[in-house]
Amino acid sequence: MKNRLTIIFVSILGACTSTQPITSGSAAKADPPGTVSLITDPGFTQGIVLRGANSAAPGDKDTLFPFKRKNGQSVWKLAEWGSRYSLDARQPQQLDSGIAYGDTGKKITFQQEGNTAKISFEVLASREFKAPRKANEDWPHLLLEQEFNQVISVNKMNALLLKMGARLMYCDNKTEAGKYDEGLHTAQFSLYLVVNNLNKNSAGYKDFIWFGVPLYDYRYKDIPAYQEKDQGKEDATGKFIYSLSGKEVFDGSLHDRQWTPISIDLHPAIKKAFETAQQNGFLKSSTLEDMYVSGMNIGWEVPGTFDAGIQLEGISLKAVTKSK
Repeated sequence: MKNRLTIIFVSILGACTSTQPITSGSAAKADPPGTVSLITDPGFTQGIVLRGANSAAPGDKDTLFPFKRKNGQSVWKLAEWGSRYSLDARQPQQLDSGIAYGDTGKKITFQQEGNTAKISFEVLASREFKAPRKANEDWPHLLLEQEFNQVISVNKMNALLLKMGARLMYCDNKTEAGKYDEGLHTAQFSLYLVVNNLNKNSAGYKDFIWFGVPLYDYRYKDIPAYQEKDQGKEDATGKFIYSLSGKEVFDGSLHDRQWTPISIDLHPAIKKAFETAQQNGFLKSSTLEDMYVSGMNIGWEVPGTFDAGIQLEGISLKAVTKSK
């Protein structure tokens, strides 16, 4: 999946004391009938393919194995678009409950607590940028990606349930005094789904939109909704971006630096995103029956001189299908 361009606005920064993870010890609830997990290998036991830094030519370089290896082909990929450095899988840091992979500008840590995987994403953009970023310059990304092995038509879903816990570890603005530009510089962490026309008989086959679920943005305690064409870089996809507001996703704000539960049915918003895309001239040769949720990415984009870290745990994306 290509990198995406998201909105640039003003900043609000909060701080508070962290609490314990919200999912630890919680009782599991039975899934509704017809539930299908779209995310494969949530425990990362089949490895993670490390990609290059150039999203225009995304070659695969190595495979990371944070936990005990099981047989099977890797379904996860880790992208570090726009970075000056590359994560080194040959020299991981061993932890009591997991493993960390790091380089000068980035670090990703995997820990296992029971059946739950906890992931820490850290980007040290103060080491990535030699000077404050200028317009049209690239920026570092740290994104976990997966193309779903099982895809389901949006029209055949009753619900699309996203669940996880998230906590901001830190976010420090390291921009030189007087050079911070709120229109160019931020640190933001989001999940994006690819909503794709997979009907081979359709004139719009393989046309798609980005559907965004924002978790954190340095500029906003309450992240605004965003609807716009992906543009601003040579390799931008040119596809429609429909991103929810923060308040539509969860209560509170990650600016408070506490573990925050996220549990939302994305299905109604995805249908709205399709309608909005067509109203803006996109997906004109597609119908809702043609559209499938085909993949995702989640992580940091840091188009500013920020050092930032976020932890996630228990990420889950499940479709509840209609009864036949």
